[in-house]
Order: sequence, then structure tokens, then C-alpha cells
Amino acid sequence: MILYTIRHGETEYNKSGLIQGWRDIPLNERGLAQAVCAADFLKEIPFDLIISSPLSRAYTTARIIASASCYDIPIRLEERLREIHLGVLEGQHEKTDSMNIYASDAFQFQAPEGGESYRQLCSRVTGYLDELIMTPEYQDKTILISTHAATSRAVLWYFHDNKEDFWRNGVPYNCSLNKFEISNGTSRVLAQDILPTGIRDI
Repeated sequence: MILYTIRHGETEYNKSGLIQGWRDIPLNERGLAQAVCAADFLKEIPFDLIISSPLSRAYTTARIIASASCYDIPIRLEERLREIHLGVLEGQHEKTDSMNIYASDAFQFQAPEGGESYRQLCSRVTGYLDELIMTPEYQDKTILISTHAATSRAVLWYFHDNKEDFWRNGVPYNCSLNKFEISNGTSRVLAQDILPTGIRDI
């Protein structure tokens, strides 16, 4: 299996520095352009399947990629690929004491009221990836996961031996990609934070 992850394009919450979590904030104009740029970058990769978070910013990114592809790619939604749930913090500005911990030392971040911790996020992502990797029909497939900043880092965390470093060089750029290979019970990270050509110019 070859597995890619992509973070969704920009939203107005991203632009304004507001906490999104499970709030269903759509892509803004720049985010749509970023998704089109990513779609052009990925159009010749023979994806067998795109699996997307159901939140619209990830799903719209997935649909744009699928529609531009040289291949007919089905899209499936998966609840466990949602962004980390930040409860009462959602809608607040990122520049808070709680969010300073969120960004600097993820595993010391305490789950906010109504939300979840990073360890809980990693647990749900791990459960899903274990299931995905063990599915016989996917063993020889090339799959794209369309998801979110923290969730994509949870996928990266899953494949790395060092389990103490969550962010691994920081929050990923909108529409950046990671690539993994899983074969015969072993896995490896092939690339981290690939930027589609020209995306920084958007």
C-alpha cells in the first residue's frame, strides 16, 4: 500500500487565526485555489481511493482532487479522520495560554471541556489506520487521505518510531502532503510536508 495524506486548503478561520476543530468551516477563495493547485500536482498519481474527513474543508479538497485526476477515484468519508475536537476552545483565537501548550507540547495539552486530548486523537487515528492497513483489498492500493493539520500529524506520529514528538517541525502548510509505504507488515515514511508546485505563490 502507498498512502498519502493531505491537509485541506485554507479557510477563513485559518486566515484569522481562529480555532476550528470540529466546526465545519468551508474553504475560502485562497483555499479553493490551493486545492486546485494540489489537484494539478497529483492528477497523474493513480489513486485507487480517497478517504476524507466528513468536514467540508477536507471533503471539498478531496472532491477537487478527484475531479482533476486522470483516474476515476471514488471518495469515502471516515468520521475518525476529523480534526481534533477542541470543545469550548473552538471559535477562540489561537493566541491563548491553552493553545500555546497545544502548539508547543501537544501531549501536555489537557482536553478542553467537550473536546479531546492529543492522546485521544492519536488513539482514534491509530484505530482507523490499524483497520485500514489490515484490510486485504487495500494491500496493493494507492490511497489518499484528505484531512486536517493535527489529524495528519497523528498519521505521521503513527508511522514514526519516536512517539514523543507530535508536531514534527510544526503545523503543516495547507495542502501539504505526506507519503508512506506499507508492505509485508512493515512501514516507512517516504516523504513529509511535500508542497505542491507553486502553492506558496497563491
